Amino acid sequence: MPLQLTSDCSDPNAAGVGKDGRPLQKQCECREGFVALNAGSGLTRILRPDTDDLCVPAISSENIDATADILTMTFAGNAELDKDKVTVTRHDADGEVKIDITEKINIVRGISDALLQYVVVTNLRPGFRYTASVDYNDLLVNDINSYAVRELLVVPIVMSCSCAKDSIDKTGRPAGEC
Repeated sequence: MPLQLTSDCSDPNAAGVGKDGRPLQKQCECREGFVALNAGSGLTRILRPDTDDLCVPAISSENIDATADILTMTFAGNAELDKDKVTVTRHDADGEVKIDITEKINIVRGISDALLQYVVVTNLRPGFRYTASVDYNDLLVNDINSYAVRELLVVPIVMSCSCAKDSIDKTGRPAGEC
């Protein structure tokens, strides 16, 4: 049976989730377009009950980095990620255009911090708006047991148009080619 919403979350951008109407120990999930602030756990929509976590707009998450042509998303090391379950679309005048990322994507486990892993998509176009979708299992552990929660994370991304890696300019089309 699919997850059902309950109403035991204090964050207005989150809703409680449970299976068969039973809450998962007051498990709260951020609404579409929001992610958990807890930067140490990587990108997720699930709020961690053992912290003062809250939902923030996905575009302002510390776990998403967009330069002129590279998108990096940080996930927890226990997330079950699969390249085939990551899609990227570009917003164009004719609507959303699916991008073939077969040769552009890598999933990398952290070298200095094995508790993190990264989805890296390269060769994107500066100044364009993209939507990245990642369908994965978030393995959660509590005092009693561990269980997997399937997550579909949909994140809007705007690539930097200045072509400078240290620029904060994240909007509009580039004036020239990078």
